[in-house]
Amino acid sequence: MDIKTKKNLQIILSNIAIVQFENELEDIEYENNLYILNPFFKSRISHKYIRKIERPNKKPEYIYSNRRKRESKTRKKVSRLEKDLLKKYPSFFNNNHVTKSYRLLKKHIRNNPEYLENLKKLTLLECLTLFHYSLKWGYRDLNYSLRNNIFSDYTLAYYQIISNALKKLPKSNTFNTYYRGVLMNKKEWENFNNAIKLKRVFQFKSITSTSPRKEDGIKYLIKNRNKNNEVKIPVVLLITTKEAKDITNYRWRMDTHESIIMPNIKFRIRKIIKYDLYYEIFIEDI
Repeated sequence: MDIKTKKNLQIILSNIAIVQFENELEDIEYENNLYILNPFFKSRISHKYIRKIERPNKKPEYIYSNRRKRESKTRKKVSRLEKDLLKKYPSFFNNNHVTKSYRLLKKHIRNNPEYLENLKKLTLLECLTLFHYSLKWGYRDLNYSLRNNIFSDYTLAYYQIISNALKKLPKSNTFNTYYRGVLMNKKEWENFNNAIKLKRVFQFKSITSTSPRKEDGIKYLIKNRNKNNEVKIPVVLLITTKEAKDITNYRWRMDTHESIIMPNIKFRIRKIIKYDLYYEIFIEDI
């Protein structure tokens, strides 16, 4: 492992020690947890600081008596599994996009403390991966590799971590319908038409983002229909499946519903309906 990678691992481990809250930390007050997330948060227990750090042209930083005790206790609670995963996937954390996503996640947790509930279901590493995927630079990196079957060490580790995370999320016991807006080029449209004529089974090559609401699919078509001045066919996919996993609570924007479907799940096209402004394609998993 090179020096740069080791340094990045040390930074990540240090940051995780500050924000990692597992079930065994339930005995610590919620206020104390929030205090660890924000080092400038004043504790109600003690307002006395034991050290004052002054720097030129900067606001003074105050170190409170409770801060060190809480940070020390939290660091001891970082699970061995978390450290093992970081050592197993160093290439994932050596990516600038991941570092950027991690900074945003910490900010997101401070602004949305309810996000801490997610850490009872998934590890912080897995939460970070789903959060990273919800950002444009996150899903573009991974889906490009999946579509073209070209993997770097980063995207390979990325895919392994997100696959493990999605396995832990609950699976639907019944078939539900999800919607996805797509602007197809001529070749993609012909492939769908041939698949229905020949009753051919097909699979999505990349991770497919969907919504439980049809209006979200239509909004995507309206927003992107004139993008790059390309002539494309507006389509809303109606996907009936048990395989979609809800990641709404793990996203950057938790007010937008999103369920994702992993690649290599077999589907069959049932029918295509034409409307005035767009087509609807009905798809079911088999």
